[in-house]
Amino acid sequence: MLFDIRKIASNDDDIRSDSLWDLFDCIYHQGSLSPGAGFAVPFLITRLQQETEAGILQNILYVLASLATGSSYCDVHQDLEVNKEKRNTVEFQERMKEELNDVKATYTAVDKGINVYIDLLEHQSKAIRIAAACVLSCCKQDLAKICSNFYEKFNRESDELVKAAIALFLAYLSKQIPVQIAFFEKILNSNESDIVKLSSGISLAYIAGEHMSDGALDILIDKLQQPNLLNKLYDNFENKLIDFYYLSLLDFFSNLNHQQFTRVIPVLLKVEKSHYGFDDLFELVFNDRIIPEGSFFQDLTDTEQLTIKAVVEDDTLHNVSYMGGFLDKLGGNGLVVKQKLIGFINGESLNYDR
Repeated sequence: MLFDIRKIASNDDDIRSDSLWDLFDCIYHQGSLSPGAGFAVPFLITRLQQETEAGILQNILYVLASLATGSSYCDVHQDLEVNKEKRNTVEFQERMKEELNDVKATYTAVDKGINVYIDLLEHQSKAIRIAAACVLSCCKQDLAKICSNFYEKFNRESDELVKAAIALFLAYLSKQIPVQIAFFEKILNSNESDIVKLSSGISLAYIAGEHMSDGALDILIDKLQQPNLLNKLYDNFENKLIDFYYLSLLDFFSNLNHQQFTRVIPVLLKVEKSHYGFDDLFELVFNDRIIPEGSFFQDLTDTEQLTIKAVVEDDTLHNVSYMGGFLDKLGGNGLVVKQKLIGFINGESLNYDR
């Protein structure tokens, strides 16, 4: 690791870039942090203040965001079948305790760079400004300071995608600290661009949930109805949300109540889905709920009925990559599921494969 760290300070851009990813592979694997992760962080923060190549600078920030959201392998995987017999052993518990201490130390190390990340919110590259905001949203300390800087930065920011990012990142921070609902409502009623309003509306849906006002929901639905606007948000932010927050943009709607869902889902069903499919919407609506066997179509809510009809009408159902909830229990491939759902819609009771 020492060799890799030294190479990251090379005068050669290619060597610095390759070494950064070599280091990343050593300290982070599929969401889990290695014991040495925290020791690498101070060097990476120093490199942020010295790096001159924008692409490498951006990647260092995203490496730090990964480290700030990484986890203990034992903690996350203790319920796996392979670990069930040994998870209560002294050895496993001691290993998990050590890993959790390492994770905490890594988080603390990342948090020490908060002022550096704040300074990078003013970088001339919008990609780096977004990456700096991403790292800040992943920090665990000084959250009030981070939120305050986000509010101020939003008001003086000129780029619409940076503004859209700040709104989404504030929504994630709301899991740890209260954020200003009025901030998002003001954006929705301002002259900001449509992509900024859409991002703010989705973020407000996540933060306020069932307390989101009808007026704010009206504006959100209006923006969702604009062609390709949601897809633009996906293009720019979906991978970041999944990589660092383990959230999809569709997950931001999950805190709405049934009445709000009834208004939003039909609009989402009409959006051109170049990034998500009906299987994702199905998961959002049913949330792995198992409909009791023997149920009839009319027993479902209007939103549930509408979603099932949309799934049946989707020509790509046979390629569905995820079938959760009761779809899983129907068995077979997508075409088999489709035929069973058609029968369900036409009045047959729901029957699962045994």
